[in-house]
Amino acid sequence: MPKHERPSPRALIAITFFAFIAVLFVFFSQTAGGQPIAFSKQGLQNVTLTFAPLVAIAAFIERAVEVVISTWRGPQALALKQAIDTAEAGDADPRPPRDELQHYKLETQSYAFAVSLGLSLCASLVGVRGVSPLVDAAQTVLSPRQHLGFTVLDVTLTALLLAGGCDGIHQVVTTITRFLTVTKDKMTP
Repeated sequence: MPKHERPSPRALIAITFFAFIAVLFVFFSQTAGGQPIAFSKQGLQNVTLTFAPLVAIAAFIERAVEVVISTWRGPQALALKQAIDTAEAGDADPRPPRDELQHYKLETQSYAFAVSLGLSLCASLVGVRGVSPLVDAAQTVLSPRQHLGFTVLDVTLTALLLAGGCDGIHQVVTTITRFLTVTKDKMTP
């Protein structure tokens, strides 16, 4: 009887992502004549204040993932490190345990990303959003499909941003702030 292997977490994420995009494409391909979204000047000018709560939540998620992963995967990593130390002390070739440790670390990173993405998606689904604070709701009248599409996009982008961690959010904020500063300087005579 052939042994069935489980798909890797990376493969499961890719399959889920492409299925999600396909469903969105089919659902929203029927939308015609949609109105563009108006962005809020206050939200864009206060990017740092808009994203500050996201940095705090990303820090919480990073710490939670660290606790879960270190508790779950730490003992085996320690055992592999001890096997390497034992091999080096006995003048044996430590390469096989090192290769195994490297594979174990890569696998752990995949699990950490999956846990982080799951927690980030939960946070985004309950209302932590990164795009909607940048939109001027008073000037934007969306059809029900556009509203649903915008919400799905906001939830997805926010979840991915949070899963990227504090450093990822900091890079996004820095890039936007630099862009706004350069644009403002170019417009000022």
